[in-house]
Amino acid sequence: MPRLWLKKIKAALCPAPNLVKRTFSLGRRRPFRTHTPEEADRGPPKTRADQPAGPPGRITGEELEQERIGNRLDANLQRFRGLFNVPRSSDVVVREFRIGSSPAIRAGMIFIDGLVARDQLTGTVLQPLMLLSKLGRPLPRRGRLKVVAEKLLPHHQLRQHEVLADLVDAILAGNTVLLIDGVAQGLVVEARGHAHRAVEQTTSETVVRGPKHSFTENLRVNTALVRRLIRCPSLVIESWTLGRLTRTEVVLMYIEGLTNPWLVEETRRRISTVDVDRLLDAGMLERMIESPSQPTPFPVVPTMLATERPDRTAAFLADGYLAILVGDSPHALIAPTTFQSFLHNPEDYYLNWPLGTALRLVRLIGTFTSLLLPAAYLSLINYHHALIPTELVLAIAAARERVPFPSLVEIIGLEVGFELIREAGIRIPSVIGPTIGIVGAVILGQAAVAANLASPLLVIIVALTALGSFAIPNYSAAMLLRTYRFFFIALAAIAGFFGIAVGIYLIALMLCATKSFGVPFLSPVAPFRGGSPDVVLHGAQFLLHQRPRFLRPLDLVAQRRLIRSWDPVTAQLEEESGRPEHRPPCSTK
Repeated sequence: MPRLWLKKIKAALCPAPNLVKRTFSLGRRRPFRTHTPEEADRGPPKTRADQPAGPPGRITGEELEQERIGNRLDANLQRFRGLFNVPRSSDVVVREFRIGSSPAIRAGMIFIDGLVARDQLTGTVLQPLMLLSKLGRPLPRRGRLKVVAEKLLPHHQLRQHEVLADLVDAILAGNTVLLIDGVAQGLVVEARGHAHRAVEQTTSETVVRGPKHSFTENLRVNTALVRRLIRCPSLVIESWTLGRLTRTEVVLMYIEGLTNPWLVEETRRRISTVDVDRLLDAGMLERMIESPSQPTPFPVVPTMLATERPDRTAAFLADGYLAILVGDSPHALIAPTTFQSFLHNPEDYYLNWPLGTALRLVRLIGTFTSLLLPAAYLSLINYHHALIPTELVLAIAAARERVPFPSLVEIIGLEVGFELIREAGIRIPSVIGPTIGIVGAVILGQAAVAANLASPLLVIIVALTALGSFAIPNYSAAMLLRTYRFFFIALAAIAGFFGIAVGIYLIALMLCATKSFGVPFLSPVAPFRGGSPDVVLHGAQFLLHQRPRFLRPLDLVAQRRLIRSWDPVTAQLEEESGRPEHRPPCSTK
């Protein structure tokens, strides 16, 4: 009996070379593909070109791009039924009808239910072709599609394609394809009507003064919002289709004659190299095209800025930046990006310059508080008692007398607990989310102090640290500082202020070596380039006469150097300077 067991175990672990494995289920048996010895020696496929095309029957994009439709309607409709798995795919509609000419001509259209506007499709396609096309004479065989497009279809946008891949992409994008018997072309009718969120108030970049609208999950609505703010024919919107499965539309926006052509070409190159199966959001594209943080090959700091505000996107475009919109993502990616962009708020430019400067200083203080305050407290408690006044030392010692844990364990415990509360406040329903965050933090702090698990001073420090992170207007920058905070806490626990200094030095070296699309991340501070007072502090609006020099725009002047011509003093200075009047790139005079 034991020898029989050994044979069974050996047969299971070491099957015969030519044995075909099968998987068993309640349905039909299906053989499992086994690798030959030659395939095993080659190992896994290195590139997409080495990978198998898929199971039999799957049509690749290369095959569709080489195939053209014929002039027989039945064959064309059958081809589309096979591609879209009709009738198994219940949302794909293949509608056959006859054009009401004399004699009647067979036609068909293909669309996806839920992605098209049915009322518009009925009123502008079916009704004109079936009821209103009584021409009294037959449609000519040559130029038949042109006659239908020019005389029978009262639609705003029509396109003719003969390549099968173009027609499939049009259907997947929410358009309708019209096929006519005897014509080896398809007519794409723009009749999109899928549901999307309306333009609403921004949620993550709120302001008291300024526009309140934000991007939505519709690409053409987002581009229209930017067009409304930049009414300039030089605004260029280039388009790509990325994702072998998702077929996501990606657009690049810039102002021709203003943006540096090298930046445009570099961005085109990075977007064109993206070859993935799925692209669902702007964040996925950002991870693929953002610049690495030197000397590491990985991006440690964000080198692209994500915003959901059309006015901020328009302001960046007017300064010579680039904007990228991805499919149904409600965010725009701004490139290149420098460090001060993460501290600026769109509201700064709608307020007086002293108030804007004060708000930026508050954000700067909040940045250093969120990053270094817990580490500084740990250094003072463990290594640098002499720097603390005697009365404060005695108060801290009395508060920590009953706490059984060292300061490092206290800080990490409270920080992790607060991060859990913040994450829970984001994930739970929005109606009770803020309430849970505030009440949970208060209850957690009071319970920790009452149970002698943390000192009251440390609870205050952790609360100030959290408030400092909330003062940062950019979500990615705030998340990054929350991560680096634990790095500085570890350095402070090891070497005190010396460890903090080493950490600041290492991060400064990394930031100095980091570039965003070829632009140094710390520009215009390192390397220093003057010309604009709007870096850390907020300069007066009438003094912002130049665009950022580090972008090397084709037109550096953003406004006349002295625009307050109604003031006698400034008017005299303007007359003495003899500076010519600035003409914007979109001027037609």
